[in-house]
Amino acid sequence: MVFRIFRRGKSEPTEQSEVLPAHLLVPFSNTPEDREVLQFACEFANAFQAKLTTLCLVEVPRSISLQDCPKTRLEEGEQLAHIAHEIAQQMGCLRFETMVRPAYHCGHAIVETVQSLQADMVLMAVRYRRRLGLQTLDDTVETVLRRAPCYVWLYGVPEQEK
Repeated sequence: MVFRIFRRGKSEPTEQSEVLPAHLLVPFSNTPEDREVLQFACEFANAFQAKLTTLCLVEVPRSISLQDCPKTRLEEGEQLAHIAHEIAQQMGCLRFETMVRPAYHCGHAIVETVQSLQADMVLMAVRYRRRLGLQTLDDTVETVLRRAPCYVWLYGVPEQEK
């Protein structure tokens, strides 16, 4: 297991807001890593009495308007939200909500959600890809690291542990 916290440079907030996160965001797609991240986020939210929002994204081809997302795709997102809600209940998370959103690019949708909710931290699983024999982060993680105006907590499992 590897845990890393990243933060994009911005003006220094007060000590109080630096210590106590008030709103956490977890993108959720029901992978084993996502389930572990959500369980940790529930414990973290309970410890700091923070609100936890789980974001279930439904990718839509650019040829389809986001408002015209097929109902079957949205139902898949609702199933993910239901699973996330069950995990949060099992973990005893007190302040929890789920969101289902259609998106063309998950990274940009996560950043937009962070901005609209004014989340203090994104907790997400790292997904790697191989290019020319090198292990690199996927586009979603790179976009969130580059653009999110908050802390980003990454959880990853080295390849040999998978």
